[in-house]
Amino acid sequence: MIIAYIVLDLLFTLSIILLTGHGSFLIAGYNTSSPEEKAKYDAKKLCRAVGVMLLLIAAATAGLLFISFDSIYSTLYFIFFFIFISADIGITLYYTNKRCLKKGHEVNETNGAIDDEYLRNNQTGTKKKKPTPLIVGICLTILPAILLVSVVLYQASQPPVFTVSRDALKISSAFGETIRLSDIKSMQIQDSLPKDLSKINGSDFGSILKGRFKTNGKNVEIFLDAAKPPFLYIETTDGLTILNDQSRAKTEALYNQLKSASNISANNIVAVPMNKNSTKEVDTGFWIFMLIINLLIPAIMIVFGSICLKKAPKEINDVIGYRTTMSMKNKDTWEFAHHYCGKVWRLVGWVILIPSILATVFVFSKDTSSVGSLSLIVIVIQTIILIISIAPTEIALRKTFDENGYRR
Repeated sequence: MIIAYIVLDLLFTLSIILLTGHGSFLIAGYNTSSPEEKAKYDAKKLCRAVGVMLLLIAAATAGLLFISFDSIYSTLYFIFFFIFISADIGITLYYTNKRCLKKGHEVNETNGAIDDEYLRNNQTGTKKKKPTPLIVGICLTILPAILLVSVVLYQASQPPVFTVSRDALKISSAFGETIRLSDIKSMQIQDSLPKDLSKINGSDFGSILKGRFKTNGKNVEIFLDAAKPPFLYIETTDGLTILNDQSRAKTEALYNQLKSASNISANNIVAVPMNKNSTKEVDTGFWIFMLIINLLIPAIMIVFGSICLKKAPKEINDVIGYRTTMSMKNKDTWEFAHHYCGKVWRLVGWVILIPSILATVFVFSKDTSSVGSLSLIVIVIQTIILIISIAPTEIALRKTFDENGYRR
């Protein structure tokens, strides 16, 4: 789940950068092309096309966060996810290779020559018709994905609604159910949740938990907001259900209403292992794992910066090093870029290292949800700083060298 959050963060950040029409050096294939090859493409149009692709992938990935890892492979969304990703990449590849070329560089599919039809249309002043089927296909792919993710996010964020009738308690929500009052064996109000609560099939959007969970080796139906105790434990013939309303007064009112309607004695206590200190368990192992994750970007910047300061890669290559259009002009720009970037990255790495450690230490005794949420914020900030730190090197390159790579 944490890996999914990290991937989602990177996809979203990259998509925003590319949608502004910048960051062409991040596009694989284009960033290592020759100047002559790059000149054929509209760089801003290319960036925005790839940015849209990454944004859609990020939206589809976000949907995976609301599916239990244990059951994700058996869901229709998992199949839809890969079909959508394949279609998204395929359409983007077609679009970037056919519609992101500058005028005069449109390529014929059969022989790679300039499209004669395009030249004829251009010479006569008539515009080539827009590829309507392609536009329709893109819309038919994008709109359902946006709609699906929006519905999933909305449903997951909504608290459950409870309705008590003469013979049943109806829980209106995603994964909702109806409990017959005659099936209720006992009830009790508690101020905390069970230990080791883990999701099997449901959603856990922030503090709102809905669906089937597991605790102490047993399945439990959950419909509650973990941030708003108390919680109503209902033992039925089918098992345990835990729920609450949006305030203590409403939860207690629901308990009294059910108790009156089902004639359950308050002495019927549900025997459940409780965590008296917190509604969520503190996991030291998870905290250590997230500490390591939070230190990865600063550590990489410090190590890479120190290496580049001492010595850049011997040869200009497409695999290792600081590879941008300007840095790869010649040997002089290559070495200058690595030395300057190394200095910036080592400094920035140390600057963000200390706050990252302090922020993680601050949530040492907190529950896994708090640790995960804060770590996500830390990683987002680190990623933004990492990307922004590239700018000083590019500015220094352009101040020191002309467009052909010669010192000014």
